Amino acid sequence: MGQMNMRPAARAAAAVAGRRRRVILVGSAAALLLALILVTATRVFRHRPGGARAGAAATDEPVSTTAPGSADAGGDVVRVIAWSRERVLASGAPEVCFLRHADDGGGEWHSDIVKQVDVNTKGAWLVLDSRGRPHVFYVQQHTIRHAQRHGAGWVSEALVAAARPPIACAAGPDDALHLSYADRRGALFTATSKDGWKPHAVGAGRRPSLRCSREGVVHVAWQGAGDRIRYACSNDWARVEEVLAVPGHAPSLALRPGGQPVVAVSARARDGRMSVFTRRSGKWAEIAGWSLSPREDPEGIEAADCAAASDAAGTVHVAWSDRTPGGPAWPDRVRYATSRDWSAVRDLADVSWAFALAAGPDAVHFAGWTAAPCIIDRGLVHGRYGEADGLQTVWLGGDWWPGLDVDAGGRAHLAWTSRDRLVVSVGQLRGAARDHVAPRIDVVLGGGVTFEMVYVPAGTFVMGDRAVADNPPHTVRLLKSLYVAACPVTVRQYAVFAERTGRRSARLMSTPDGGVRPGWRAPGFEQEPSEPVVMVSWHDAGAFCRWLSDETGRTVRLPTEAEWEYCCRAGRGGGAARFPWGRAWPPTDGIGNYAAAHHQALYGNRVKAISGYLDEHVFTAPVAGYPCNPWWLHDMGHNVSQWCADRYAEKTCAVDCTDPRGPAQGEERVRRGGSWQTSTLPAALTARRGHAPPATVDSTTGFRVVCEIEAAGPSAD
Repeated sequence: MGQMNMRPAARAAAAVAGRRRRVILVGSAAALLLALILVTATRVFRHRPGGARAGAAATDEPVSTTAPGSADAGGDVVRVIAWSRERVLASGAPEVCFLRHADDGGGEWHSDIVKQVDVNTKGAWLVLDSRGRPHVFYVQQHTIRHAQRHGAGWVSEALVAAARPPIACAAGPDDALHLSYADRRGALFTATSKDGWKPHAVGAGRRPSLRCSREGVVHVAWQGAGDRIRYACSNDWARVEEVLAVPGHAPSLALRPGGQPVVAVSARARDGRMSVFTRRSGKWAEIAGWSLSPREDPEGIEAADCAAASDAAGTVHVAWSDRTPGGPAWPDRVRYATSRDWSAVRDLADVSWAFALAAGPDAVHFAGWTAAPCIIDRGLVHGRYGEADGLQTVWLGGDWWPGLDVDAGGRAHLAWTSRDRLVVSVGQLRGAARDHVAPRIDVVLGGGVTFEMVYVPAGTFVMGDRAVADNPPHTVRLLKSLYVAACPVTVRQYAVFAERTGRRSARLMSTPDGGVRPGWRAPGFEQEPSEPVVMVSWHDAGAFCRWLSDETGRTVRLPTEAEWEYCCRAGRGGGAARFPWGRAWPPTDGIGNYAAAHHQALYGNRVKAISGYLDEHVFTAPVAGYPCNPWWLHDMGHNVSQWCADRYAEKTCAVDCTDPRGPAQGEERVRRGGSWQTSTLPAALTARRGHAPPATVDSTTGFRVVCEIEAAGPSAD
């Protein structure tokens, strides 16, 4: 396509948008640089000398062997550059997070993804049943859901609607599970699996803490009316007792082996106090207390998050948050004491709030959410404190309200939600641990250029569409999990490759004035560095993959046609992904970069467009500028068509197949997805296939790459 000149108004709007994007990019870069300086200058945790294991890793991520900001452990390992809570900034783009589970088996963390959940899922609560099996509860869209292991994966079910976090859970004898929660009107309930989760009203309140005795008696403490702390048990739910007569905050309940309840709570008062109460002869009495450090609170109100647990010997362990005297307003320090000697108070770590405590046979475990004065250093920390080996901490990343329990063998189990991603350097993926995977990684190409990839698990899906003659519906099983580029390769990323390898475009492009220009540098319209590279052939895309494979030590390649469609559908079956955006035609305005109505307004009927459709761009758009799909993948099915690895066959598999790779022979290669020129229903279908000779270049085609989890083998064109 030749050069198309935009009208002055459109040109001015594009210039303003470009300036805004540059401001956002510059601001983000400055914030990242400042955060990195802060990370390297300070550390979040206080380690007791000799307490932490050398090289302790945030091991829910497969490529991390050192904690954020720490020195490399040496050898062929991955260096963590930075962590950050991921925000999808594109207008209308959903923010996605993972519900994760991990257990500390044999001193090595083992992590898996329980569920990909809605961004509004804040917190996870975990309990081990009487057989040691983990159960995870979480609140999504005000509905309490329960997840448990099933074979190699997890299954979940909805339990209770109209709930608000935080909730509480406990396990009783005979595999019984118990819940306590507040509804959106402020009424407190308990429920148990033994009677199908039928709710039982306890009273008005919120922030419950729940325990179940060995005899099956359920105990609950909560923040009641006027924030006064209340207690009741299943022996007589009608008997509600007052633990603390003044307003308190977020009580935590522990049960001694004989069933004696202990409640830890902080008073909300100008002279804030952390207290531990126990019930004797039907009355509540304080058995330990500590003053809280003053805060710069406009109302002078002191309050602390706290957690309590009892071990098998009946020792009560209490941890609470408190400001460091003379230190910053946050994060708080975690203070810890036991009933063996309430006066012996220790500092464990810097954790802001929302933490859990569990007592094991040889150590006490805690988990909490920390927020250092820069966004890079916030996330979940797990700590283990034992008399024999001191304090050990592991930074895991994630969000607040973690779930924590310890099994009979002393192995800790954690559950949490995570939107964190790992940033690594090219050349340091070689030899990295592959036991676990990060949801997202950023590969640093150098010169400030990064390459973002998203973990996509192996799976089975229905490929094809009855309306597409050469791609009828059939079941495809993909055996390999992959990292998939979140976006098509951009002009900026391709330029790094071209500069380092001397690669030129496979073909030059003729211009209206009879001259020639390098295709990918000047495709016939102006491009920003963040827009997808076009005018690249299948051979160019393959050369980029071989270069990145050599740089990372992993197999980086084009996706197969089946892998591409699997990623585009993103787990949506039953016609829900007939188009990249969903079921219905035409698309809603701004859902992707297609041939919009303003194309015809600018260029007349010689340019086709989707009737009435509007987006913000005439040609290519910056990647990630439109909503991503449920798997965090951008520009799937719009902006630019994308090369795939397969040779073209006149029809995809007619029967169910596993890891299809296309025919062994054939000249043309497959291209998948729509582009900024897509204007018709058939061309926009997710299952629609394109094809062209491998040397073809045009202004509507780019590519994205995938990275295999296993080590790289020999590369081939």
